[in-house]
Amino acid sequence: MTMNTEELKKNFDDQLAQTEKQINELEANLAKAREYRTKLQGGLETLSLLEPKDEIEESINGNQIIDGVEHVKPMIDGEPSCPEDEQEPPHSVAHL
Repeated sequence: MTMNTEELKKNFDDQLAQTEKQINELEANLAKAREYRTKLQGGLETLSLLEPKDEIEESINGNQIIDGVEHVKPMIDGEPSCPEDEQEPPHSVAHL
């Protein structure tokens, strides 16, 4: 079975049109997927902003560091003034 030039040209034109249609559909789906990805990233960023941050650290000598400020534990004769599990977090005096 041999195709003449006209049949071959029509076949190529049909394939080209079908390929263009597929490309357009794939590009539309890709745009939707990218938009969805952006929404998911935004959701993750929002959740990270809503999570409380644990800003309390401990210094080398056992004092607490809260937001970069070292708070010294009250000491009596080199020992904490109350047992470790009963100590309240240090209070900042910035509001006074």
